[in-house]
Amino acid sequence: GDNATGVLTVASRVSFFSRSSLELVQMGALRVHAYYDAGANDPAVPAAERRARAGRLSSSSVRVGTVLLPDYELRVGYNELEEQIHFDQSLGVEAQEAIGHFFGRWLSGYEQTLLCVGPVGNEAAFLDNISVTTTEVLGVPTPLFTGGLMAEEHTVRGWDVTTGASCDTFQQQTGRCVKGAVVYGKAPGRRSLLFRDLVYDAFFDAPFEYSATMRVHAGPLPIKFASFACRPSDKFARLRSVPGMWAFAPGHNHSYSPDPAVAQRQRLADSTVVLEGRPTEGAFFLAAEPQPGQANETDPPGRTGPCVLGLKDVDPFDCCFTTRFTAAACYYQARGEDSIPITASGNATLVVDDWELPAANFGATIARVPIGFTSALTDFRVGINGGPLGRQFFLEFTCEDIAFPPA
Repeated sequence: GDNATGVLTVASRVSFFSRSSLELVQMGALRVHAYYDAGANDPAVPAAERRARAGRLSSSSVRVGTVLLPDYELRVGYNELEEQIHFDQSLGVEAQEAIGHFFGRWLSGYEQTLLCVGPVGNEAAFLDNISVTTTEVLGVPTPLFTGGLMAEEHTVRGWDVTTGASCDTFQQQTGRCVKGAVVYGKAPGRRSLLFRDLVYDAFFDAPFEYSATMRVHAGPLPIKFASFACRPSDKFARLRSVPGMWAFAPGHNHSYSPDPAVAQRQRLADSTVVLEGRPTEGAFFLAAEPQPGQANETDPPGRTGPCVLGLKDVDPFDCCFTTRFTAAACYYQARGEDSIPITASGNATLVVDDWELPAANFGATIARVPIGFTSALTDFRVGINGGPLGRQFFLEFTCEDIAFPPA
């Protein structure tokens, strides 16, 4: 990729079957213009309709670049050729948006249709643009994100973005303490992919509701702290890349300084994700927070503020979000499952070499990612580190404190 020219070159192989008796050999290089119809390639459009709509040049077809076949030949029967697709963001705003749709859907695993018009650039001009063909582009076989894990250190206690240590229970403010999940992923090809500004909204397969009771232990006696009902919603959380996301991995080094003190500051400030080329699978942390409007959708009226005594420093989130990960883990554990299937949709800035596709144009949907969980999620217990009561004060709730409506 070259950000100076706006061009990203993708090498692939194209195959087709010719029933014609005509053969063309030693033709040399063949170039065609590539067009993409974002509406026709919407994943919700049935395959037959997609091919029909995207396979004709229309006002919604946007030129996204050029396809080059370096050694074009046509023979009777099966043909397989090397090709290069040059995606060109310098073609304008519409092209940038269309390229973003294409790559987002490709990385989501969806099949798409490119329209090829050509040849172009012939010495004999009358040969230009005499052919309109389609190319079916398969999505990646393995999703960009392959799984995740919610555990005590990541989801219950969280990470202090200023020190890299576990969060103190009196320092739970958003921006100081990040909680979420470790996510696993890998690039679909041999080339590394870098992501910035990841913002993904995660959803359950179906609306999810429950009632819960939280207990506070002050000294030896448990005190019933709050009981509440969380209304049906398929919203799980918003997951994002943030400074401090690499606190969980002290050995992580993304070209940091050789000075250990400087390297730690760089690591805690780093909010980029690099997925190495296959077959390497990487792990990275994403912070979790409620989606916009989630508290109003799930919590009882007037109960959308901080859950624990209204203290943002102790718990900045509403009660339904605070208990949501445990409730989901308990629900799926009761069904004999050890992971929670979620679908995540969102945006990120994609960087290949120095070619960059802004988050405003690039988005992807990752379907049914399994998020595993440990026993710390089904037996939630977090105490205060410091303070006048020391560790004699802690918040607790377990699967026994959560009730689900009858199936």
